[in-house]
Amino acid sequence: MERTALRLSRKTLFDILIIVAFALINFVIASRHEPWRDEAQTWLLARDSSLTDLLFEHVRYQRHPFLWYLLQVPLAKSGLPYFSQALLHLSFAVAASALFLIKAPLPRLSRILFVFSYFMMYEYAIVAREYVVAIFLLFLIAWLYPRRMERPLAYGALLFLLFNSTYLCFLTAFSLFLLFAVDA
Repeated sequence: MERTALRLSRKTLFDILIIVAFALINFVIASRHEPWRDEAQTWLLARDSSLTDLLFEHVRYQRHPFLWYLLQVPLAKSGLPYFSQALLHLSFAVAASALFLIKAPLPRLSRILFVFSYFMMYEYAIVAREYVVAIFLLFLIAWLYPRRMERPLAYGALLFLLFNSTYLCFLTAFSLFLLFAVDA
């Protein structure tokens, strides 16, 4: 019995090491990343607009719903440097990678390779756009999906957030909502 517990703790330790390596590598890359125009645009809107103007005026002219802008408001309004946007973004990437690495029902090698793939290491971890929030929410929804009827409020809240993360996930969120309504 101790041998099984030791093996589980080694697997857990290995997962933690993978997540820490992912976070450290991406922190170094993010600290050297030159921001793109659309990354800076969201920060400037969050910093320079009032909350009502941001939600009801400016966001309707942007490419995506309000969630990513709303997440940046406390950081931008509190006077934190622009790099805090990258740290916020990186924290979502690390959380999404950790959730996938620990909970995905795939072979261990596949999970590790996915975490260190191009999309997770660059597109979702370095380029500070709203897609990482959608990925994190999709992984959370997938993890909660088998228990969606036991926790309908949590599932509904995640779907609401997914609706407001990016328009690219609108059809996915709507389909999951319809499935949930039919099941209920």
